[in-house]
Amino acid sequence: MGIVEDTFISDKVEEVFPKIAKRTVYTYADVEKILSQETLIILFRFIPLDHEISRKKIQFVGIKGNIQSIRKISNEEYTALNEK
Repeated sequence: MGIVEDTFISDKVEEVFPKIAKRTVYTYADVEKILSQETLIILFRFIPLDHEISRKKIQFVGIKGNIQSIRKISNEEYTALNEK
């Protein structure tokens, strides 16, 4: 799980790389190739969980859709997901 901290669109490696350098496994050259066209950059903070959350529980608390996509959830939904 993670929290989106910032998003921006860019094709300038000199603008993007300083912001992602400590967050990525990509090299400068890799990022340069990726940015051959304008690209959406999503900076997020990873939240480690101490237990697995089943798809059934995700659906039970009311979160719908593909779980591999970015989803906005309420504080109540987050709290309900973390209840064991």
